[in-house]
Amino acid sequence: MSGILLSLLCTPELVKMHPLFERDIKKCVDYILSQQTSNGNLIKNYESEDMIDWSDGSAGVSWLMAKAFILWNEDKYKDSLIKCGELIWEKGLSRGGPGLSHGIAGNGYTFLLLFRLTSDKKYIHRAKQFANFIFSDQFLQECKTPDNPYSLFDGWAGTVCYFVDLLKPEEASFPLFIDVFKQETADISEDFATISDGINDNVIKTIQD
Repeated sequence: MSGILLSLLCTPELVKMHPLFERDIKKCVDYILSQQTSNGNLIKNYESEDMIDWSDGSAGVSWLMAKAFILWNEDKYKDSLIKCGELIWEKGLSRGGPGLSHGIAGNGYTFLLLFRLTSDKKYIHRAKQFANFIFSDQFLQECKTPDNPYSLFDGWAGTVCYFVDLLKPEEASFPLFIDVFKQETADISEDFATISDGINDNVIKTIQD
């Protein structure tokens, strides 16, 4: 859900083409926000377990909150992102491997995102500490071997991208993913030009539900 909403927010011409689009997309983002617990966890169904990783937890949802803040300039989204960062700092030293999906690098990218958004250098420190942990004896002894240990999302290829981005954190961007700081453009063709005139109330109700 977060990934779909993020993709929509990165084409603002489409989002703002009709007020109902933006209204209902924002409702969906706010619904996700409403699920965030006091410690930053964003999945209430797992009350006994904090979901951290990029693929299914706060590290992934943090990118949606960053884009929502950039687009709508409402502090609640920035505050949500900061909470995600605090949870990841406290519990994000994953033993799932070094990579992006369920590993250290994917979690660490949230700190690089926070640095680009806030310019607070403490997030650079935290990102570097996560990188250092990858080389620690504790991690090497306890981490699981990913199914694809050299792949982009599971293994070392994604970790290398993380190390490279640590060299220029002001330009860091999650590999092969949306850069929330860039303004994407959408070609609003004639196919979309009349959609606001004939929008179906049932479709809007489905989105709201």
